[in-house]
Order: sequence, then C-alpha cells, then structure tokens
Amino acid sequence: MKDQLEWEEECLNRGREAYYLRQDKTRESGTGLTDACSFVLRDRLQEIGRILQDTCKRGARGTNASYNKLVRQLAGDEEDYMKVGYIGLQYLLTYLARGKKTKVAKFVSVLGTKLEAELKCKMFEAEYPAYFHTVMRSLDEQGVTSSIHKQKTMMKKFNDFDMQWNDWTTQMKVHVGTRVLRSMLKAMDDLMFLQKLLVQTKTDFFIDTTDAFDDWVTEFEKERGVLFPQFLPMKTPPIPWESNDSGAYYSFAMKLPFIKSRGKRAKEFIAEHTPIQHYRAVNKMQRTEWQVNEDVLKVQETIFRQNLRVGMPSSKPIEMTPFPEHLADLEKACLTEPQKEEITNWKQLRKRQYDDERKRKGKVISFRQSHLLAQELRTWDKFYFAYNCDFRGRIYCATSGLSPQGSDDAKGLLRFAKGVRLGREGVKWLAVQGANTFGEDKLSYEDRVVWIQNNEQLIRSIVEDPISNRQWGDADKPYQFLAFCYEWARSDFGRNHDTIGHLAVGLDGSCNGLQHFSAMLRDEVGAKATNLTAGDKPEDIYGDVAQVTTDKLKVLAENGDALAQIWLQVGITRKCAKRPVMTLPYGATMQSARSYIFEYVIDNWAEFNMEEKEQWNMAKYLTPILWESIGEVVIAARAAMAWLKKNVGTGFCKWKTILGFPVYQHYLIENVLQIRTHLEGSVRLYVPDMNGGVAYKAGQRSGIAPNFVHSVDSSHMVLTINAVDLHSYAMIHDDFGTHAGNTHHLFKAIRRAFRHMYVNTDPIRHWADQQGVSTAGLPRGNYDIEDIKNADYFFG
Repeated sequence: MKDQLEWEEECLNRGREAYYLRQDKTRESGTGLTDACSFVLRDRLQEIGRILQDTCKRGARGTNASYNKLVRQLAGDEEDYMKVGYIGLQYLLTYLARGKKTKVAKFVSVLGTKLEAELKCKMFEAEYPAYFHTVMRSLDEQGVTSSIHKQKTMMKKFNDFDMQWNDWTTQMKVHVGTRVLRSMLKAMDDLMFLQKLLVQTKTDFFIDTTDAFDDWVTEFEKERGVLFPQFLPMKTPPIPWESNDSGAYYSFAMKLPFIKSRGKRAKEFIAEHTPIQHYRAVNKMQRTEWQVNEDVLKVQETIFRQNLRVGMPSSKPIEMTPFPEHLADLEKACLTEPQKEEITNWKQLRKRQYDDERKRKGKVISFRQSHLLAQELRTWDKFYFAYNCDFRGRIYCATSGLSPQGSDDAKGLLRFAKGVRLGREGVKWLAVQGANTFGEDKLSYEDRVVWIQNNEQLIRSIVEDPISNRQWGDADKPYQFLAFCYEWARSDFGRNHDTIGHLAVGLDGSCNGLQHFSAMLRDEVGAKATNLTAGDKPEDIYGDVAQVTTDKLKVLAENGDALAQIWLQVGITRKCAKRPVMTLPYGATMQSARSYIFEYVIDNWAEFNMEEKEQWNMAKYLTPILWESIGEVVIAARAAMAWLKKNVGTGFCKWKTILGFPVYQHYLIENVLQIRTHLEGSVRLYVPDMNGGVAYKAGQRSGIAPNFVHSVDSSHMVLTINAVDLHSYAMIHDDFGTHAGNTHHLFKAIRRAFRHMYVNTDPIRHWADQQGVSTAGLPRGNYDIEDIKNADYFFG
C-alpha cells in the first residue's frame, strides 16, 4: 500500500509537471494564451467592449472623431466592440505572459497594424467572398495557426486586387491602438498599469502587471496543475467500486467517478441508481494482473532506434498539395466547370491530407506514450489498470497510451502476468489469434489453424531475427502478431500443450452494432450477414454489401452507363464497403459514406486509369448505389435507427438499461457569445444558464442511435464477464479476451449471455416503455434467437 501511495503521488507530480510544461511552452511560443490568460480574457472582455463602445460613441471633433470612426468601422453594423477588444487583449496577454515589459509606443503601433489588417480583411471578404474563403480554408487545411502568417498571406492577396484603400498612417495606427489600450487598462486596473521609466536619457511608458496579478497567475496554475494527474497503471489492485465516488485509486487527489458525466441533472439521475452488474464486471477487470511483453518491447526499441517504421507512424509530416497556382487569381464567377471540378478535387484531397496529418501526429504521441511507459514498467512483476464507464455504460481503461484497449503497438506490449496451461483447446485458440491478427480472420477456425501450421517456417524465422525478417510488419495488427509468434514458438509451434500461456486471445464481434439491431428486431437477413446463425465459415457483411453493389452496377453497365463500367473494371471490394457499413449503426450518413468511398478511390486511383480531377466524381457516383445496397442487407438497423430518431423527443433523454445502468443523454444548446475575427481566431464566452440549459434537438436525434446501441453492447459485455469466473480479462467493447487456455470458456459464455439478454429482455421495448412511446411501427422478422447457441462465428 505504501508503494502504491508513493506511486500515486508520482502520478500527481507528473501530471502537474506536464501541465506546467504546456503552459511554459505556450508562453514561450507567443502563439497562444495560457490557461490563466484565457480566463482573464473571458472574464474581462465584455467590460472592455462596453468601455470601448462608450468611448467611440461620445461626441468628438476633428481628428479624434475620425479615429473613433475607424474603431466603429471595425465593430461594424452589429456594433461588435468585443471583437475589437479581443484583438487587443489577446495580443497584450500573449506578450505580457512572456515576462517582457511591453513598451506602450511599440504596442499601440503594432496593435494598430493588426486592427488595420482586420478591417482590410473585412473589406476583402465583402468584395470577393468566394476567393477570400478559399484562401482562408487553405490556411486552415494547412494547419496554419499563426496570426502573423495569416496576416502576411491575406495582405499579399489583398494587394493583388485593385481595391480602393488608403493605408493608415503611423499616427492613425497609434491613435486607434491607444483607444483600445485605454479601454483594456480601465477594465483591468487591478491587473495591469502604465509604468513611467527612464531608459538611458529618455522617458518611456511601459505596460506592466501588478504583483497581485502575478501572484494570482502562479496560484491559478498551481491549483490547475492538480486537476491533471496522470492515471498510470497501479502497483496494487485498484479499490473495488461500490459507489460512483469511491473506487480505483487510493489517493483522494486521484479520484475518478465510476460514471463519467457532466451537468447537474445527469449527476442527480446517476445518484438515484446503483449499477451493481457494472460494478461487478469492472471490479473483475481491475483484478487482472499485467506485465510488459519484453520480447516485443526489445523489437520496438530497435525498430524505433533504426527508424524502420514497421507498425509505427512516420516521424515526417505529410507534404500538403498546394492550391492549383493557375487558378489562384480567378474569381469564382469566371471558373469553367472543369476548373470548378479541379478545385473540388483539390479541396477533398487537402481535407484528407490534413486529416491524415492530424492522425499521424496523434499516432506519434500515442506511440511515444505507450512505448516510454512500457520501458519504465518492464521491471515490474505485475501491475493493474483502473477502469470506469462513460455515460452509456461502456467500460474504458483510465490509462491512455499503454493499455489493453490501446492501439496495436500498445496491446502488443502487454501480456497477462499470471499464466494458464494451453491444453489442446488453448493451442487451437492461440493459433486462431495468430491468424486473426495477421488478417486471415475470414477463414474457418480449422483453416486458420492450418494456415498457422503451414507458416511455421515464416514464424520461426521471425522469432529468430525479427529485424531482418520483418514480414510480421505485413500483418493487419503487426505487434500483436509478433507477440503471437513468440508465444507460438514457446509452445514448440503448437506441439507442447503443457506450455503456460500469457498472451491475451481476443474474440471479436462481427459488426457488433448491427448484430444487436438484428437480434432486437429478429431480422433474419441481418442475423445471417452478421454471424448470428450457424455456418461452416464466417459470413462477411462487407462482402455482401459489395456484391449487392456490384450487381446493381452490372445492370447500369448493361444499359450503357460508362461510370458503372469503369467501377466494374476496378471492382467493388469488401474494403470499399467496410467503413460505410461498419459505422452505420453509430450514426453514419450518406455524406460520411461518400468521404470513405473517396478515400478508397484515392488509395486505388491507379486502377481507374483516369485523370486525377475525376476522383471526386467517381466517389460521388458510387455513393448512392452503395448506400442503397447497405439498406438491402442491413434492414433492421436502418429501421431501428429511424424509429429511435423519431421517438427520442426534443428534450433530455434518460433511461435505465436492461441491467439498471443509468444513461442520461443531454446535448445542450450552448449559451455563448461567439467573438470571431478574420486573423486572430475566435473566442466563445459562456453565459451561465440558471435553468440548466436547453436541449439541442438535432444533437438529441443524431446521438440517440449510437448511444442506445452502445448502452446495449455494454450490457452484453458486462453479462459475459459476470457469467465466467476467470482471473484475467482483456475486454474492449466488442472484442472480448482472456488466456488461450480459457478462451473456450469465454467463447461459450459470450453466446450464453447474448441469448439470455434477448430471450429474457427486449432492449428496444425496454427503452420505449421508459420514453412512453410505442414500438408498433418497428418491423419484426423471423430470426430464432436460439440459433445463437450454434453461431460459432458470432464472436471469434
């Protein structure tokens, strides 16, 4: 216990240090606001705007009146003086946070330049809106956040057009900047002041912060730092959950809620219910003992050190495709149709590149987190993970990065500390794990075992020298496959049934959301497609949708449709259909499906033998055909999702799951003032709502289907965990895992729990009764839930 408490203190210290480091980097970069400065900005901006408005509306004569007029122009017809104040306050706080004295003369001059640039952008947008927004979108897609960079780019574009503009003189910039500065000093006289200093032989005025403000910033960051502990793996078993406020970590400062929620109403609803079944399941998961897989860690260290990038994200940023230079100076009205299509294709390509770059950065951070933590924990005999639930009942690991629910490179680094004898069944399931992680998961179980046996020489060479023999990098899940290779070798390549196994074997659901919708409505078509019935090998719902789509294209091609003929030549693969189908039960739309198809088109463009500008058109053509095909295979899910959206209502939605877990769905209309500028970004000022907020109707409707089905799949996982008495669990929503030697017990429990769930309860009727609505409009099929007992590929 003493070691654990000392470790939790270390977790708190690391969290604090990481927070302080982020604040220091923000200060040093000068490109953003620290948390303390952001608080000040939101706290004082409305008052600054009011003072500035009063100043500029007072009667003034001569040049003073002209300067006031310029500020009024910046505020615009909507009289948004807070926008003007925001530009000044953001610049001032960013500069002051760097700890440098701010010379008044320089500050007001630079601020005046910024305000002039903002006014020029406002004029630019009014005169040439299409081009202006194209350039701004380009900057956003390039990830440009620097206001200086944006200002230089936009001023260059502004000068390219022949617009009437009289440049502000230095005197004008100084006077306009001075008006904004005075308003800020008046609103914040307790935080900053003007200081008169003698510098060499000249007297200058500087803006400085008060001692009280400096002390407040220090205390603010000190208190905030405590709020960001690093929830790392634990040295002792987590405290068992018995209430929403007590469990997992031992230190009060490391406190986790059992159910993550926000808002007074949600917390009150949660307090009224005790999710006993979820407590039991999570407590079982928390007792699992883990350790670092040293074999995989050593390989990762070499791969990373030699920059081989196998199973790792690239360390180099993605090169962004620039806007077509020959179209840069053309107005939208002058564009030809081919030019418009070229711009559309460029936009889609840049959006994908920007998304890919964002994902790459995230993967690099995730990899470094898990890898470095594994290096630290490699000497621990065992450690534990704490878990809690989201508002729908899904169970999540409190540790990010290195966790049993992490990415492939993280999961490959973990193994159970306790071992279990493989036995004949364990050898079979270990082989299945190897085939699954390599990507051979559409074979029968027997064929997966044979595939592993036939590749013994490959596995042997990988274990002997994984750096020279990097074929494991071709696997769907390379580091989990590599971990399997070592475990398989330890079992004498499946020959030694007495081997003590430590690897987690996962059983994955077949498009789990659709499985639940099919079972709820007894849809025999969806049930067969998602492996709820017996079969000699797994069904492939993605392949089914691809085939229906292909059949439709054949009819179109026979009638002379040229695009259909091209798609048939390229071929509709299961990969093309996978993401649109997989995301359907979680709120996917035809628009999101089109984005996934567009990515598929780009990845396979060489097979189209067409000009690059046709990429978007090919994706746009196929989308409605594939979307319609999904509806013919996934009948129940479409009907259930539409029914849920229709009946969710427009207020807050709450319900208890079949296991008594309290779900409170509330998407609020945020009561905010949005301050937007052209170059300096934007800020949202939250206005307190004493009535608890107003429901966001569109959010309620779009969120109900995924939230409902997640609450159902969490119930299935909890029932499964509580139905077996194992000492080690590796559970991830729709991927249930344990030791290879115990997998046959889990395999049976998964099906028993699913049958129990749908024989004894009706989740969708259960929800409807609590909402006071009828299920009369829902279609019901003839699927027999008893078939699940023989559905070997339901999870596998």
